[in-house]
Amino acid sequence: MAVNPDGTSPSSGGWKLLAAHDWSDAKALETSLCSAVEGLDGVTDEVVLYEYVDVEAVRDALEPESRRGVSEVRFDYGCHEVRVTEDGTIAVR
Repeated sequence: MAVNPDGTSPSSGGWKLLAAHDWSDAKALETSLCSAVEGLDGVTDEVVLYEYVDVEAVRDALEPESRRGVSEVRFDYGCHEVRVTEDGTIAVR
């Protein structure tokens, strides 16, 4: 598979993989998201994740025990769009 210089694949729709959250791990989704978005271009240390998304709602919608039928959640974070999928993929564009 071809990869662009920015880490995206041509078929990815511009999404860059940041991390993969393991739902079976005791590590909280909040920790996975904070680690994933840390250091994104255009995001300063003053940007607080909770100002952009209700992480508990994302977890409740996507975790394996959820019966909500949600496959992904997207939210704006600074000048980026973040996507979290039911398999734990955290990506940005």
